[in-house]
Amino acid sequence: MKSIGIRFLGIIAFALMCMAVFPQFAQAKPHITFHADHVYLNDVGRATVTGYFRNSGDKAAYVEWTEFDLEITDKQGNIIWNGVAIRHYPKNIRVPSKTSIPYTFYIKSKKLPRYKKPYSWRTSNERTHWNINAG
Repeated sequence: MKSIGIRFLGIIAFALMCMAVFPQFAQAKPHITFHADHVYLNDVGRATVTGYFRNSGDKAAYVEWTEFDLEITDKQGNIIWNGVAIRHYPKNIRVPSKTSIPYTFYIKSKKLPRYKKPYSWRTSNERTHWNINAG
């Protein structure tokens, strides 16, 4: 019985030591990503991207920039337009924790067509940079 008590106290001491040594793992942090819902090709030279910023973290933060690749193809799979590392800088978009904020922005490029036929699009290499402070 005495050895069980000593082992139990040893486990408690080890757990308390781990909590003291590794407290940064328990800190609240934001984790913001941009998700595109749709891309519209309504005007020559301009695409409208609608979507939302999602903060799956447990602390609010401000979006500094978001970046992704965008490929738009026609019904047969031919590329209509391809953009790499498209970066957008929202102004003071605060995303509370566990919340989504709708957001729309525009891509300008002389090569973007006005396209009324059916098309599809996909994004890849999405990255969003955020900061705790407004900037």
